[in-house]
Amino acid sequence: MEDIPQELLEDVINEYKEAFQTLDQDRDGFITVADIARLLSSLNQKPTQNELNDLMLTLDPEQSGQISFIQFVKLLVLVNRNFDREESLRSVFLCFDRNGDGNLNSQEIYYVLKAINLNISRAEVEEIVGEFGGQIGFEQFCRAFGRLDM
Repeated sequence: MEDIPQELLEDVINEYKEAFQTLDQDRDGFITVADIARLLSSLNQKPTQNELNDLMLTLDPEQSGQISFIQFVKLLVLVNRNFDREESLRSVFLCFDRNGDGNLNSQEIYYVLKAINLNISRAEVEEIVGEFGGQIGFEQFCRAFGRLDM
């Protein structure tokens, strides 16, 4: 941390404080799971209730139902990691999506895999894509490839 300029750290903390204070509408120094859901929604994250419950257990192991500023900072670190990963996956997806329709067909996938010298037959690619109904959307792509370490 010593090679990160102090001003940058202060700016980030101030941004986090401002966001926290915006969510903390009753000004008691805590936010709730509903506030977290609203925040994640504004970041185009759509967690399920189970995911929110898991997140709350991580952030609030005492299960008080309230999240402090420090716990909020931990949440933002987690969200930023996931966002970076999603953006990386989106970049890869866009490389495959040659016609720009938001879906991958077997021809697009085969073309890219051949371009990177992956030894796979067209029939193998068609079989894989067939398991997804003939096309793979971004969400399916993330589920399939998001498990891989990048």
